[in-house]
Amino acid sequence: MVNAVQYFLLGTSFMFTAMIAWIFWRKGSDMLSRLVTVLMTVMAAGFVKDAVVLAHPQFMSALDLITAVDVVAVPLYACILWELCNPGRLTLKTIALVEAPFVILPLLMVLFKHPVFYHIDMILAVILGLSTATWACFAIPRYNRSLKATFSYNEDIDLRWLQNILWAFFIILTVWVISCTTYSPWYDAIYMTLTLMLWIFICYFIYKHKSVVDELHPVAPIESIPDKSPDIRSQVFARITRLIVEDRIYLNPMLKLSDIARMANTNRTYASAYFKTETGMTFYDHINRLRVKHAMGLLTGTPRRLDEIAEESGFNSRQSFHRVFVAIAGMTPAQYRASTPPP
Repeated sequence: MVNAVQYFLLGTSFMFTAMIAWIFWRKGSDMLSRLVTVLMTVMAAGFVKDAVVLAHPQFMSALDLITAVDVVAVPLYACILWELCNPGRLTLKTIALVEAPFVILPLLMVLFKHPVFYHIDMILAVILGLSTATWACFAIPRYNRSLKATFSYNEDIDLRWLQNILWAFFIILTVWVISCTTYSPWYDAIYMTLTLMLWIFICYFIYKHKSVVDELHPVAPIESIPDKSPDIRSQVFARITRLIVEDRIYLNPMLKLSDIARMANTNRTYASAYFKTETGMTFYDHINRLRVKHAMGLLTGTPRRLDEIAEESGFNSRQSFHRVFVAIAGMTPAQYRASTPPP
């Protein structure tokens, strides 16, 4: 019975990870997609290895080495978190340096057959896992805040989904540590089930996640621009004001800071300075306040449906319209329409 459950979970996990590896390989050549492809390939190979060990119990005498081989996936988990929270900064050299100890230690176990290398491997894995997850708890909000300086929307680019399920990482890490130190087929089954369920959600959101590498380059302070005379600054700011007030570019649901800079014939530094000095808000907050103000006029002045108003006001979806409206107005769009008399 136990073996049947293990074979079923191993087969299911192999098919899932192999399929995800293929999907992300086809998705693109960006660092995040390639990392997920490599991790899923390593995990799929690990499930095949586990099935072979399950079919040949004599291999259980080398359980420590088998576990140490599995640990090579831990740095890949960490690298995926790093690339999500700091897109574009991870290099192949960094990946190789982080992965190297987890490749060398199993080799040392084979050469010297001393348990100290296994214990070092496990300790390093736990330290790397816990430190990366803890770092991510602070890095995710910082990343989400940085988006507000550059994007007027957050659908498929922010990491709220990862923040919501990060706690599951700690649970899985705990189960994995227990399964490594106290062998039990049921611990392995629980670990595989939890891992499979978590990765279904993670892969769904990562696949939807859009790259923001090109937009998140640091914006230089306006003081660093050689020609920063008051006349040029006031001309640039006047052009941006016309774009917002007269052209109402905030109704573009995919508006980015770089779009405003291009339309105003300036750079991101001046565009960023405009929102900091002229509005006292982030780019995201100012643009979305204008969208909500526009939506308020449609709510009280027209009988249009909420999804139509959301689209005409520059929101990507009714859900984002509802969320932003509540955050700014303190009530839902429907409540605002019911409580506000028409003009």
